[in-house]
Amino acid sequence: DPNQLTFKVSVSNITPTTAEITVSPSNETKSYFSDIVTDADWLESQKHGFDDYLQYFIEVVMMEQQEMTREEAVKAITSYGNDAYTARGLEPGAKYWAVAVGIDADGHTTTKPTAEAFTAQTAPESTNTFEIATTAITQTGASITVTPSNSDVYFLDVLSADIQSQVPTGTDYQKYLIDRYFGWGMLDMYLHEGPFTYEAKELNPGWEYQIAVFGCEQGFPTTPIKTETLKCIRIERRTRGSPNVRRSIRMHFKFGCRLQVLHRSVSRRCRLHIRSYLGRGLSGLRRKYRGGYEKSA
Repeated sequence: DPNQLTFKVSVSNITPTTAEITVSPSNETKSYFSDIVTDADWLESQKHGFDDYLQYFIEVVMMEQQEMTREEAVKAITSYGNDAYTARGLEPGAKYWAVAVGIDADGHTTTKPTAEAFTAQTAPESTNTFEIATTAITQTGASITVTPSNSDVYFLDVLSADIQSQVPTGTDYQKYLIDRYFGWGMLDMYLHEGPFTYEAKELNPGWEYQIAVFGCEQGFPTTPIKTETLKCIRIERRTRGSPNVRRSIRMHFKFGCRLQVLHRSVSRRCRLHIRSYLGRGLSGLRRKYRGGYEKSA
């Protein structure tokens, strides 16, 4: 029957987290829905009918979570003709089903589903271990050298010390770090092979940071994580008896201007002018965070 809609569904290039799906319908003018479903969802749909699963997908995933109208949701999930896409975010070693089924203009099924089962590859493993050496620590930076035991790819980043408190409950910490950059296409910038020295810059004086290193392949961790703490040098308060060094003093006046002068290099006339403006002289200034100055309370 030329009006009968059937499908050929194939799965290829399976990795631990992705798979490529192709769908070829027998009639390119008829509408259909195609997606991957977990093994648990597939088995549940066999008990209640695939249309029951599809209505849940439209009403909950598309309309509630994506805030679409039903018309918008049905339009978004409808395909015509040959289709090819990459399924992402798979769980390594998990079983899935690539499904295609005919649907009408209201999003109800018109055929039985055609499904192809596949299993994501298991996560790669590595025996790589890491030595971390931190040198040349300053108020705003440090030199970090990672020496791995083999040439396997690994992830390196320098994060705020409280980063783990930001990880949602039940989320794997290593996967959380990978996903921070994967979605933006920036993960490769944090992957390295062999010995590598990273020059950390623009850090905050006195702050603590976490150096995180672990094996990473195909967007998945391959070794346990190794962390070390980095603490930048704190800017110390200087006393009046400290050495005569050039300092940049910023004074923020009420009208928003900034006056920059050099401490102990300011002419007597300027000193008198500042005294008359502030009413208390340079002795009435105290050190601000990061080494500037502000008026005493």
